[in-house]
Amino acid sequence: GGARASVRVRGASARASFQVTRGRRRTGRHTTTGKDLSLGSSRARGRRREVRMYSSLFGTAALIDVGIQVVGWALSCALSTEKYYDMCGSLTFIAIAIASLLSGTLSAKHVVLCAIVLLWALRLGSFLVVRVHKTGGDQRFDKVKGRPGAYAVYWLLQGLWVYVTLLPFLFAMSSSAAGGFGVVDSIGLSLFALGFLTESIADLQKFKFKMDGQGGFISSGLWRYSRHPNYFGEMIVWLGVYLVCLPSLSGAEHLA
Repeated sequence: GGARASVRVRGASARASFQVTRGRRRTGRHTTTGKDLSLGSSRARGRRREVRMYSSLFGTAALIDVGIQVVGWALSCALSTEKYYDMCGSLTFIAIAIASLLSGTLSAKHVVLCAIVLLWALRLGSFLVVRVHKTGGDQRFDKVKGRPGAYAVYWLLQGLWVYVTLLPFLFAMSSSAAGGFGVVDSIGLSLFALGFLTESIADLQKFKFKMDGQGGFISSGLWRYSRHPNYFGEMIVWLGVYLVCLPSLSGAEHLA
């Protein structure tokens, strides 16, 4: 009798074990612990927070960009002047960088990114403002500054230029995976410094050439080696900024 009872118990236990195993196979799942649920919930909240940061920062940047261009265009049309054009372009970079600083929790890399964009924009903006007031104007706008519709095209293009140029920066500032500084970041900062110095020196050399009343095209200094060393320097600046942003980018963001 005892042996039969033992056999029945073992048989019932085996059937129960088989049924549990079969149930798991059918559902394709294993028992989920409270720790797993907590981790999944935390990751989901992180993704939602990053999506909100994306939409918030990109939307804020777009509003700042459009707002400054519209105000600058309206004021310039009313006064029939081009002296606010370059100033508003630089001001847009500065305003978006500051808004990014205020957008949320920042890492050291976020702060450095904002700092180099602000440094470049402040230097270029102050130089362009001084130049346009010293020279008395900008001949590029002589035929359009009295025609609001045609003048608006220039302001529209400036707004697009600012926003597209800042796309890698905005993606990096929106990312919570900024990480520390690595080899790519060091190369990027080095290129930024090289481009910044090249653009700054080239601008000053040409400005002095014009202020000295010399005619023709400058062919001394950096201008001996390149027809547009200031534009070359600016290209190197933004290549450097892109490389600093690169470790924070993912997927299609690399195309920005």
